[in-house]
Amino acid sequence: MKNYFIFTVLLFSAQSALATQCISGGQQIEVHKCNNDILCISRDRTEEVPDEGSTEEDKVSCVDVNFDGELDILVEHRPTGQVKMSSVFIFDKSDGIYKKNQPLSDIPCIKIDADKKLISGECFSSSACDRWSEQYKISDNSLELISTKGTYCDPATGDAYSYFESYDKGKIVQKIVEPLTEGK
Repeated sequence: MKNYFIFTVLLFSAQSALATQCISGGQQIEVHKCNNDILCISRDRTEEVPDEGSTEEDKVSCVDVNFDGELDILVEHRPTGQVKMSSVFIFDKSDGIYKKNQPLSDIPCIKIDADKKLISGECFSSSACDRWSEQYKISDNSLELISTKGTYCDPATGDAYSYFESYDKGKIVQKIVEPLTEGK
């Protein structure tokens, strides 16, 4: 009598929508959800576990956020109202690990423009009338605000205005304010 062994291998991925793979400098990086919904970064047979929770709705991408030639990790979280926050992990060449960058993570609706080397926050708001966007550049490894653009309402009159401000080293160098009219 012949004995047959039947092996059935079932692989279930707990990584689902959060898992992504990137290649930077010939090195493969995998970002996925580990146990207890914690974000994990795997590469070179090692696993980093930044102190960061994750959900199924989070979207992960690998992008050079600080324009240093290394891929960083951008985790876009589920929107809350009109605001979408992210967690940004910058690759630290000196340590060889990813570190959460809180100033970048605090920018709502973050957009990265690699061509212009600019970072934008697209959905700042303090009321239905007061809304603005901000643009930053990386200067000496830190964020530097270079412009804001938005609308606001005069609390005394209710009149609405659009504005644009540009900055150099933290100081306003240009400011344009115009009243908003219907159809504009």
